[in-house]
Amino acid sequence: MILPRGMVKQVLDRRNVQIILIVILVAASLFGLWAAEKQRHKYLNDDTLISLTYAKNLAAGQGFVFNHPPATLGTTTPLLTLTVGGLAALLPALSVIDVAVFFTALCWIAVPWILFLFHRAWGVQAWQAVLIGLMVIAGGWANLLGMEGYLFAALLMLSFSWLYSGRHLAAGVTAALLFLTRGEGALVFMLLLAVALWLAWRHSNLSGWRRLYPVLYLLLGFAVPLLLWGLYAYATFGRVLPDTLAAKMAQGQAGLWRTLYDELRQTWLPAWGAPFRLAQAPLLNLWWILVLTGLAAALVVYRRWLPLAAWAVLYTAGYSLLHVAAYWWYQLPIIFVMQLFVGLGLATVVAWAFRSKWQPGGLRPLPGLAARVVAVGLVVLVLYVQGARTWHTITQGPGDFQRGKALVAVSRWLGEHAPPTASLAYIEVGYLGYYTPNRIVDLVGLVTPEITPHIAARDFAWGFWHFQPDYFLYVPTADWALQSIHEDPRFAMQYRAVAQLPGPRAGTEFTIYQRVTPDD
Repeated sequence: MILPRGMVKQVLDRRNVQIILIVILVAASLFGLWAAEKQRHKYLNDDTLISLTYAKNLAAGQGFVFNHPPATLGTTTPLLTLTVGGLAALLPALSVIDVAVFFTALCWIAVPWILFLFHRAWGVQAWQAVLIGLMVIAGGWANLLGMEGYLFAALLMLSFSWLYSGRHLAAGVTAALLFLTRGEGALVFMLLLAVALWLAWRHSNLSGWRRLYPVLYLLLGFAVPLLLWGLYAYATFGRVLPDTLAAKMAQGQAGLWRTLYDELRQTWLPAWGAPFRLAQAPLLNLWWILVLTGLAAALVVYRRWLPLAAWAVLYTAGYSLLHVAAYWWYQLPIIFVMQLFVGLGLATVVAWAFRSKWQPGGLRPLPGLAARVVAVGLVVLVLYVQGARTWHTITQGPGDFQRGKALVAVSRWLGEHAPPTASLAYIEVGYLGYYTPNRIVDLVGLVTPEITPHIAARDFAWGFWHFQPDYFLYVPTADWALQSIHEDPRFAMQYRAVAQLPGPRAGTEFTIYQRVTPDD
C-alpha cells in the first residue's frame, strides 16, 4: 500500500515532534539525576532521617525498629521506608541516604514521563503534557529529595492516569500505595472512587449492575495491598496507622506549633508566587493568573484535571480540621497541584496563540504573530524564573548544614564515648538515630509513642523521667521543651555535663549530660 505524499509528510512530522519531545524529557531527566548527585552530599532535613533510620535497620535485617526494639511505626511513609530499606539491602555499596535521594529523584523525573505517556488519558496533546512536566521539573524541591513528596506526586499522577485509561485494578493498587506513602492518600482514593462512579454512570457501555464492574476492580485493587499491609502492621506494631499522625495532632493541640491553616494564612499564601509579583501592583501576580487560567481551562475543556484541584482542597481542609502541627514541607502537595495548573495555564495560552486544535466549547484562538511571540516569551519567562530558583538551591543551597553538622558531631561523640546499648533523649532524633546504634528517646513522641499523650499538655518532662535515659542532649534554644527537665531539682542530682559541642545554630552549644549512679 502506497501512502499519499501528504500523509507521509504528516506521519514524519508527527514522528519528528515525538522525537523532539522525548529528547526534552531525557534532558529534564538528566537534570533531575544531576540534582540528586548534588543533594546526596548535603545535610538532609532531620525528619528525612527518621524514615531513613528505619530503612537502615530494615536493610541490616534488624526489622522495623528505630535502632532498638520494640518495633514502632514512627515514620509517616511506610512505603518509602520499606522501598529504600529493600533497595539498600540489594545495593550494599550505596548508603541508605544515597538510595533514598536517587530513588525520590527518579520519582520526580517520573512525573513528566507519566504525563507524556498518558497525555491522551488526560485530554491534552503530547507537547502540552511535556510543557506541564517541565514546569514540575523547573520548580523542583531538590532540597527535599530523600523525603516522600515526589513518590506521592508520581503515584498521584499514575493513579488518575490508570483510571482515565480504563485500568481500574491498577488504579486501585496505586491508590493503596499512595495511602502507604502518606495517609492523605485515602482522600485521593475517595476522589478516584467518585470519578469512577461518575464515569460508570455517564459513559459506560455496559448495562445494569455491570456498569459497576470497573468500580469493583478499583475497590479490589485498593483493598488487597491494604489487607496485606494491615496484617503485617497489626502483627508488628499492634496498629495499622503511623504513630506520627497522633504525635502531630498532639503537637498542634499543644499550641507550640502552627496548624496548617495558620501557616497558610500567615506564611505560605503570601510567599507563593513571590518572584512573579510586581512591586508596583502586588495583586497582579503572574503565578496566580496562570493558576486561575489553568483552572478555567480545566472547567471549560480539560475537566479530567479538576479532581487534582479537589484533592488540594480536601488535603488543606483535612489537615486544618485535624489541627495537625504543620511543618513547612506540608505545603508541597498544594504547590505541586499549583505547578500542574500553572503548566496547564501556559499550555492553554500557547494552544490559543498557535491556533492548535481546540475542543468544542473552547474559546477562539488569538490571531497574529504577536500572540505567538508573547506566548513563547511567557513560557520562557516562567520556566526561567522557576528553574533559576531550583538551580540556585541545587548549586548554592547548603542543606540543613548547621543543624546536621552539629548532630553528626554529637553522634560521633556518642560512638566514641557511649556503648551501643546506651539511650539518649532529645527533641530531634533523625540524625541521632541514623548515625548511631543507640536507643533514642524522642521527647516529642514521633518514634516514642508512649510520650505522645503528654505532648498536648506540653508535658515534655514525662517521657524523660519515665525512660530515664543514659544521656540527655540540651541546648538553650529548645527551652520551650527542655527547660522543665533541665531546671528540675532531680536533674542536677542525677545528671552531670560530660561534653560541650557546637549547637544547631550559630552561637549556640550542645551540652551532653550523662546519668550518674550513686557510686559516681
